[in-house]
Amino acid sequence: MKEGNSDVRTIWITGGYYQEPYSLDNENIFEKVMTFSSSEKISGGYVNENDYIFEGANLNGDNYTVELFKMPISSLDFSVTTSALTRIDSNSLKLESNEFSSMEKGWYGGTVKNNNSPVNGGFIDNITLPIAIDKISNEVDYPKVTLNGNISSTINSEIEVSIYSGDYESFRYSESQEDLSSKSWNNIETLFNYTLSEGFGSKTLFFEFKKSGLSNYNIQKTITYIDKDL
Repeated sequence: MKEGNSDVRTIWITGGYYQEPYSLDNENIFEKVMTFSSSEKISGGYVNENDYIFEGANLNGDNYTVELFKMPISSLDFSVTTSALTRIDSNSLKLESNEFSSMEKGWYGGTVKNNNSPVNGGFIDNITLPIAIDKISNEVDYPKVTLNGNISSTINSEIEVSIYSGDYESFRYSESQEDLSSKSWNNIETLFNYTLSEGFGSKTLFFEFKKSGLSNYNIQKTITYIDKDL
């Protein structure tokens, strides 16, 4: 493994985006064009016992890695850990538990690369490492929420909500804090789309999480809906 510190930039690509470190002395930090010449791609991932499996198609390379970073992303304290991936077959790659056993347990993002080049669809922002440093027995693992990958503004009314559930099992949410208590409880969704209310400006989503035996936990997240014509 290797670790490093740097800031973060967001690069938009067809079907989504990924974020990667960049050097502050790079003169072109605001622009990068990504093209993918093959049908190689990552479509998602899941926990399999103590390992993490990335699923995809045409994964026929010989040097796959994943760059892991703690979520939510902070441009002031951004640390990347690069780990080797084991190719199972052309549709799956395995991040073995020994590659992250010394890392803090929790919510991560990751960029899958082949010979140091990003794989199409390879940015995933809701990886939950199944093991790592065990929690202190009385420590609660609280949920975390990001809106649009922690980007502060949007020109689209539809945004992406990403949730790390921690120790909690159900949740509800609303754009109105007053209406939150009247919303139904649902199983936690790790990733879903939400359409903001009409009108440009600052929008706040209020979330409440619960689990039997734990106190309810509240989070509020704000994003600015801006007029693209301004």
